[in-house]
Formats: sequence, structure tokens, C-alpha cells
Amino acid sequence: MAENSVRKALADNREDFIKAKDGRHSFRFELKAAADMTIAGNVTGGDVPQAQRLEGINDIAEREAKSYALFPKLRTAANTIEWVYETGQDGTIDGTAEGAAKDQIDNDFVVTSVALVKRAAYFKVSTEMLDDVSFMEGWLRNKLIVRLFLDVDNQVLNGNGTAPNLKGVIDYATAFAAGTFANTVDSANDADSLVVAANQIRLANHNGALTIMMHPSDVAALKLVKLSASDKRYVERLMMVGSQMSLDGIPIIENTNITAGDFLIGDFAKGTIVEKSGIEIEIGLDGNDFTKNMRTILAEWRGQLFVQNNDTTAFVKGTFATTNAALETP
Repeated sequence: MAENSVRKALADNREDFIKAKDGRHSFRFELKAAADMTIAGNVTGGDVPQAQRLEGINDIAEREAKSYALFPKLRTAANTIEWVYETGQDGTIDGTAEGAAKDQIDNDFVVTSVALVKRAAYFKVSTEMLDDVSFMEGWLRNKLIVRLFLDVDNQVLNGNGTAPNLKGVIDYATAFAAGTFANTVDSANDADSLVVAANQIRLANHNGALTIMMHPSDVAALKLVKLSASDKRYVERLMMVGSQMSLDGIPIIENTNITAGDFLIGDFAKGTIVEKSGIEIEIGLDGNDFTKNMRTILAEWRGQLFVQNNDTTAFVKGTFATTNAALETP
């Protein structure tokens, strides 16, 4: 109200009125009429009301690690793993007649090895960021572990074997071979290729439990396969129990980290991940960190994947477009 504005103006300028009474003293004041109040018009210097900040950080969605967990683990204090494998079998056994010499046989052996490699990553963070954001140190530690672990998971699948890369299981795996099924399958599809690949492993005398690894898009395509162009029924050998899909009882694992269109099938117990330890985290000073108020958060992992020489045929890899074409009747 105007009355309140006048009263406030007189109170605010009381000293000027006293000075003007005893002598010449010039001053001025502005009388403002009361107006509607709004946040935009009457609030400066900050936000009123304050926004409610949700705790933590909305992380970028990360792929799920699928390969690392499939292999047995071996801890070591060494930097190299050696093993002996059989390379040949000489002689035959035909039975022994009375008074005749017995059959002599022998075996050949080779010693081979793999060297461990290191995978590492780090953050550089200011001490102010660590001090002023209560959850930041824990979040950075966790994010560093997650990202390095996903790198290791990728390497045990896709590593090319050139240090400091691991040698991944795909690099060890045997290429798909159609064998006696070449050009014999009418309307060959992805399910047919997987069946022949599983048979290829069995023919190599590997009788352990198998697992199929495919890209999710290829799994979706497999679910859509019909028996034929005229018979619209789905492939009955595909089964879904809970969230686990299988083909002829062989579980299928969806993995976005395998190239779409490719597949890998094998006995993953035939591979081994050897490692010095799990992922280790350290926080320290590096270079001019001390003078710049920075801290280095470092994560390291040292290890390797190996498949012994006579077990590489327990894994078969292929590309569906190529393998289907190899099976298709002319």
C-alpha cells in the first residue's frame, strides 16, 4: 500500500530529515507504489525456490560383461604360464601273434607358454573435486573398475594376441568347416550352421558342455526363423526356459560385444584366465600432481587367457552369411 511505502521511506531517510532541519542539506528519495510480486521480478542473486538435486550421477548405460565369467580362473605369482602338449602319435597297435614282436608306439611333446600382459587406466582429479563432492571419490573408483573390467572382458573375447593385448578366445577358435554337410542343406539358416558347428566340435573328440555366443540381433533373428517359406512354424529345437534360450539343449548367450552376424560356440571350460590378482586400485601423486592439487586414481589388471594347443578345436567360430552359404544346396 502507498501508506506503507511512505512510512518506510521516512524511516529510511530519517537522518537526512534531521540534517535538513538544522541547515541546508539537499537529498532526495523516491516513493514507489506497491506492485505485484513475482519470482522473476522480485528475486535476484539466486534461485528461489532451490531445485531439489537427486543424489549421485545418472551413469551412461554400460554393456554387460558376458565373456569373463565363462572361463575358469587361475591365480599366479609368475609372469609366464607354460604347459606341455602332445604333438604326435607314432606307431600302430595290430595285436601280437604267438612268438612275434609286440607293437611299439611313441608320442611327441612340445613345451609352450604365454606371457601375462597388463591392462590399466587412470583418472586425474583435483583435490577440490574430491573434497567438495562427497560421493565423487567412491563414484570414480567404481567407474574406473567397471571400465577396466569391461576392457578385460572384451580382451578375453576379441584380443588379437599382440602384446599388450590378450589373446582372445576368438583368436584361438577353429574356423567353421561344413565337412560332409557342404551343399546338402535345403534353405540353410542360422540354426543349421550352429548344429553343424557343434558337430564339428564333437568330431574333434571334445565332449564337454557347449555354449553358443551370439549378438542379440542374431538371437532375435534366430527366434524368427520359420521351418520353410511355406511352413510358417518356428524352429522347434529352439527352447526358452526362464530367460535362457537354448538350441538342442546348448545354451545361447547374447553378447553385444561379439560382431553382429558372427557366432562362437565352444566348451569354455577348455580356456583359462590366469591373473596376478583382481583389479587393484591406488590413489597417489604423479608428476606435478602435488603442485597442481591433483590426485591420480589408477586401476591395473595383469593376466592372460590361454587355450592349450589341443583344445583349440573345442571352439568354432563363423559368420552366418558364409556358413549358411556353405551348407546350402546348389
